[in-house]
Amino acid sequence: MAGDITVGDPSSVHKFIKRFGSHFLQEVQIGESVYQVFALRPEQYRMAKEAALSSTASSNGGLATMTPEQFADFQRNHLAPFAVREAGKVLAASGDPQVLTFLESMLVDQGRFGSYPNLFRLAQDPGLMMKLEEITDNSDSHAVLGIRFASLRMTVPRIQEKEFYDSVVDTNAILWESNI
Repeated sequence: MAGDITVGDPSSVHKFIKRFGSHFLQEVQIGESVYQVFALRPEQYRMAKEAALSSTASSNGGLATMTPEQFADFQRNHLAPFAVREAGKVLAASGDPQVLTFLESMLVDQGRFGSYPNLFRLAQDPGLMMKLEEITDNSDSHAVLGIRFASLRMTVPRIQEKEFYDSVVDTNAILWESNI
């Protein structure tokens, strides 16, 4: 199988890949992901990014390190309906109808001039998060949340062949990316 790769002959690698592929699925993560898209003007985005980074500068430099109070301030100042150009619907990656019904009915805030979707209600109300988890746990619909591939290079027995295989695969990947 892997013995068919000849160092210095890219066509041997191409034949190997045509026959066996270059990678295999090592891990697939399935589950549910809930999200909301916000449209911001460039200046709004810059200000929100600066605020997020400055509020966590003393920590690890990411949104995940904000305290609940810092995040509530960030959401109120940069992602509230009056602060963004547009707030999209709260959606589920799986598209599960029961999950979507829950999101559309429970993650909505009533404002002065109407209602708007609010993903952040999940953080504000632990009971809503528990109900959502219950619905998704009992759902048959799942989304692929992550995929990890591994190279078939491990099937190539000798180091020289592995290195040649890697160089041919890497070169082809770079050429493919540059032509997209």
